[in-house]
Amino acid sequence: MDNGIDAVKWNDFFYETFPNCNIDKETMLGWFANSIMAGYSTGQYESKNGLNEYAEKCIEWLMSDDTGTSSKLIFRVMVGIERRVLCFSPSDGDDFGRCYRLLKVFPEWKSRLTEVSEQFPHWKNLVEKWDELEKAYETLDKYAFYKKLQEITHG
Repeated sequence: MDNGIDAVKWNDFFYETFPNCNIDKETMLGWFANSIMAGYSTGQYESKNGLNEYAEKCIEWLMSDDTGTSSKLIFRVMVGIERRVLCFSPSDGDDFGRCYRLLKVFPEWKSRLTEVSEQFPHWKNLVEKWDELEKAYETLDKYAFYKKLQEITHG
């Protein structure tokens, strides 16, 4: 199968492969177009299945069971999908953990978190205190982390 750099063909192939995917086709088409251009412009090479490594990582993450509304919001902003979603931010340790692990998969996105708060202003405190939250997530018990998260998000 050789879909080259045609986002429509990749989108069609994706939905043939994952017919029960709960992500709308328009979102995925935008994602494929952005991913192809990101891979093209950064000179990333194609893998054996024709996808560049970045696109493979994105699909693997999207299809994993480690996604949530907050992490998907970060994902949408980072890949350039337009703001058409409700603005969810992490509400507890589990939700923050999904965002934390997303940024472990895509460490280059951490430095771009301000893009999230630019589109979704109520993320501003979270983004400004992200490093502090990461340390708390790594070291505190669930209750203490929840308290810290609430303190940052609700003042």
